Amino acid sequence: MLPMKLGLWQVWQHSERVGRDLVNRREEEVKGMLMGEGPAGPANPPDLLVISPDGGRIQDRRREAGERWCEYKAAVLYRAAREGDARTGLRSDPQPAPHWRYTPSCGRVASGEKTYTDPEPEMKTFTATTNNIERFPDQVELEARRRGIMEADTVAVVGDGGDLVWRTAKEVCEARRARGRRVFEILDVIHASGHLVDAAKAAFGPTPERAKWLNARAAELWSGDAEELVAEIEAKATELGPRPERGKPGYTRSGTGACLCDSRQEAGRKLPGEVWNEPAEADPVKVLWNARDYFDEHRERIRYDVFRRHGLPLSSSHIESGIKQTNRRVKGSEKAWYLEHAEEMLALRCLALSADGRWDDYFDRLREGRIVLPTAGRLRARAAEGLPEDSEQDEAA
Repeated sequence: MLPMKLGLWQVWQHSERVGRDLVNRREEEVKGMLMGEGPAGPANPPDLLVISPDGGRIQDRRREAGERWCEYKAAVLYRAAREGDARTGLRSDPQPAPHWRYTPSCGRVASGEKTYTDPEPEMKTFTATTNNIERFPDQVELEARRRGIMEADTVAVVGDGGDLVWRTAKEVCEARRARGRRVFEILDVIHASGHLVDAAKAAFGPTPERAKWLNARAAELWSGDAEELVAEIEAKATELGPRPERGKPGYTRSGTGACLCDSRQEAGRKLPGEVWNEPAEADPVKVLWNARDYFDEHRERIRYDVFRRHGLPLSSSHIESGIKQTNRRVKGSEKAWYLEHAEEMLALRCLALSADGRWDDYFDRLREGRIVLPTAGRLRARAAEGLPEDSEQDEAA
């Protein structure tokens, strides 16, 4: 191939065409999946398939200045192999006690031996979109079926506790659960620990008792003793004051925040379970009852002793890492996107980040003429139907 020099505008036009082709292909595959037309799973089904959804932030240039930040949704999927006794879950807990403790200032320091680590990913793939919460689970399910969600021995969904995570888990894993296959939902242990720290700060303030109470609760959390953990937090909350009444100002749904949304849908629906959701500097009574209800709602997702026996991940670090890598291209104070263009760039970014060779496969087929990209005329026609056509002076977005 002869060397060719391209200007920035030409690079952007080619990126837009490739990104739009990727989005169109994905949408057609989603339609086919919903009609029962695949996709087929891998030839070698995974032992463990992990699905981890989360959200990143971009600026929507159609919004007014100062109100442009919105969130896109993303998920990482990876397969992992476990040892034989982990597949059955019959082994003893490989690390019954946490490998850290909290100081009086609620800082975390190493304490004890770390004998358990999350399973090592064999191959990570990514999917991301600016679409709303109603459409996102279908996109994740498409990728999950490619990765073998129906054939895997075990599936685990791990996330930070936001409503997006569990709604996605429910819809993506519905068909697998209908067949009686195993699905574990796991609350990221670091996020869960953060709620404990907030509760301890609210309950005790800067007192010597704070670290003692916090370390006792952290041990219960690590050991998966949800019943004892909820009971102890409830006892402390009751000591401070009665449960706030429903309907009072500040009463919100549980989780780390509202469902992720874009400018086309300002708020997604939320899952049941109303709790207080305020920072630790708020009313201590509200914070403690919030923590109590938070852990009660997630009690089946904090059985960390069970998860360790099955060799499952306790952390959602891989999606958080993936969000950071995606944000390098789409997030910035100087980057404001038309969302249809952001969708195209997210598709390109996921193609590049996925480690299954799909980037090389796509561009090999493109060079061989087996893929025909949308023409500039088709993109202009799309703009004429109501989607704006960028000028050469626009920022890359």
